[in-house]
Amino acid sequence: MVTHIEGDTVERGSFQGASSWLILSANDHGDLSKVHHIFDSFEGLSEPIKDDGSHWRAGNLAASIDEL
Repeated sequence: MVTHIEGDTVERGSFQGASSWLILSANDHGDLSKVHHIFDSFEGLSEPIKDDGSHWRAGNLAASIDEL
């Protein structure tokens, strides 16, 4: 939906890279001027606070750069 928009793409919080793979696949139309940036702490989620509920724990969704 955004391949016609100029500029690079970015994903923050990449886990194992599935969304970045989809973004790169969608951008694979020969435009080598676009760069995809990936940012992640590789430490997983932070400690949830009371308002976050109990759906996750600190460290959930951690992945290594090799997994990415």
